[in-house]
Amino acid sequence: MATLLALLLLVGRADVLPIVGDTTCPRPQQVTERLQALSIEHPVNAPARVVLVEDAGAIVVVFENAAGSALDRRRLEALGSCDERAQALALVIGAFLTGLRDAPLEPLVPVSPPPASGPVAARPRVGWEVGAAFVSSLAGSDFAPAARLHVELGRPAGFVAGRMELYGAGERSLTLGYGRASWLRVGVAVGPAFRFRARRARFDLHASVLFAAALVAGHDLPTNLRTQLFSPGLGAGASVGVRVGPVTPFVEVGVAGWPRELTVVSDGPSPASATLPPIEALLSLGIAVGTF
Repeated sequence: MATLLALLLLVGRADVLPIVGDTTCPRPQQVTERLQALSIEHPVNAPARVVLVEDAGAIVVVFENAAGSALDRRRLEALGSCDERAQALALVIGAFLTGLRDAPLEPLVPVSPPPASGPVAARPRVGWEVGAAFVSSLAGSDFAPAARLHVELGRPAGFVAGRMELYGAGERSLTLGYGRASWLRVGVAVGPAFRFRARRARFDLHASVLFAAALVAGHDLPTNLRTQLFSPGLGAGASVGVRVGPVTPFVEVGVAGWPRELTVVSDGPSPASATLPPIEALLSLGIAVGTF
């Protein structure tokens, strides 16, 4: 009954500063009673209310205007009994009210947190990728295994990169009269690469200029010679990959074209000739790592 009477008396007074919050020790009502006992005159520019907030072993006193914006804050360590805390909070609020000037209070401007101490690692300007693949190569009607190693350099998470590739295909055969000629290509490719990303998946396109050597050797011919022929070309490819942890498995289809016609000729009683296929289709399965 006494508590109800006290509440009615507080509500009936016009100069009671509303104190609210989620604290339980002390409760906002206890702080209101202690503040009322101090008989502090409320200035005309007093805050609209006081909010009590528990924060890591302390109580934060927030003075707010009618719009709910914070005008000022005070922090008090939660020491002593609930009655002692209520008395200390009432003194803090009373000191704030006593120190107010006639000028209106302005809401606090949020303060940006200070920068983290210590050196900050700079983001690398150049991203890289290294990949290797097993290749199935179709030239004419002949399949041959092949392998390739590629390196790409570009901006991290960028769209365009420079690409260099080392490539080597297995041996194939051409019939030359009563004998045959074996041949293979090895070389390097350079050109741009373009990458499109969707979460962990990626889709790549690349084009390249090919600088290759065709290695040719005769077998069962009157004169079995070995020779190397310069074989420039153009290439293109498209691949799809999905990042799994630090690596990206991928599958790629590509094509290489060799515009310079290379013809192998056998001499002897029955001369014969054969031309190396000008188009090569490629299917690759590989894995890549890197930051591009």
